[in-house]
Amino acid sequence: TSYWAACTEPLLDFERAHPGSCRRIRYEDLAANPAQAGQEISAFLGLEPPVAETPALDVPAAGGADQARVPVREIPPPLRARADDLLTRIGYPPMPAPVVGA
Repeated sequence: TSYWAACTEPLLDFERAHPGSCRRIRYEDLAANPAQAGQEISAFLGLEPPVAETPALDVPAAGGADQARVPVREIPPPLRARADDLLTRIGYPPMPAPVVGA
């Protein structure tokens, strides 16, 4: 969590300081509709749209069995608050509340 926060925070700060120079691409959107994402990226960069369409990738749904579980109760509260703030800034829900006694 600390590593992720340390990498994510400066990227979001740069994005906030230079909104016209940044285009956020979520993995889920890219995987679900690569052709649309490719067109949006090309348009943002002022490039010709991609010619070939790529089929959608099989992406597990949020909370699916294939996703790694984060031991939320082991994340120190200040770091968890920082990570939750960053998650919210990029459009994701905060981490689930830790299970007491688990």
